[in-house]
Amino acid sequence: MNRSSLVLLWCISTATLVCWPWSNASGESALRLSLPEKYETINANTYDEDGNAVGGARLVITSNEDGNTVLEGTAGITHSASMTYSMVLEPTKRSKLKPLLQKSHSVDLKGNSLGLLTINHVEGFASCSSSESDPKKKMRTLKLPSNDLVSNIPLSLLFRPLVEGKEKEISFQIFLCRPKPRLIHAKAKVVHSKKNAEGIVEVQYTISLGNLLNRVASPFLPKLSVWFDPKIPNMWIGHRIPLYTQGPTVTILRSGNHLKEIGIKQKLERAR
Repeated sequence: MNRSSLVLLWCISTATLVCWPWSNASGESALRLSLPEKYETINANTYDEDGNAVGGARLVITSNEDGNTVLEGTAGITHSASMTYSMVLEPTKRSKLKPLLQKSHSVDLKGNSLGLLTINHVEGFASCSSSESDPKKKMRTLKLPSNDLVSNIPLSLLFRPLVEGKEKEISFQIFLCRPKPRLIHAKAKVVHSKKNAEGIVEVQYTISLGNLLNRVASPFLPKLSVWFDPKIPNMWIGHRIPLYTQGPTVTILRSGNHLKEIGIKQKLERAR
């Protein structure tokens, strides 16, 4: 199956997604996430699919004047495709965090802005601002279902119950802007691979396109993973993710760790 066929399959699949009943009132996230063990700045590196270091990355975990937890990060390829993101989470009475707002902004391989993605759990909507190449400059908005499960950004916090053995599988939703705003279902679970170093826990998550499309497309969909080391604060050490829809897939790895710890072999850099 060539790239054009994959793109066509992806576009067709968006039309088959289940529609949720919309609420007219303001929304609220149904997710309750683990508190970070430490508020800190985590430096990391970005690697391409051949294991070459192509840029820097950083995750900052802080609290604001309202007592909310704030996650801010950046990752990407130097002078090329990149993404920045932020999230605000409110503490709950049961020592958990409730998502309030998620934002991310991506830049393509040529440095052109692809617009701002916003998920407002309080107001109950998600939106996509226009890319630089869009002549209409139109804001596209999607209402969120009541008690939504959308989690684009805080996957390291979302997956902690899996790492700790408290859950066997976690279902959630991802909001995408291209080719049109939509929600897709996703499921995550711990996978056991001999490629990972001893003590490293890998959580792999997959998107759901429906039973029929899953069987057809699953061999061609990217394998998305988050890696954890339970021995360190906040546990996160890396993840594999596309920088934007149909964009380059990269691996983000915490500084001080090596690709071989998460089962990735570096290929010799191609001769220039």
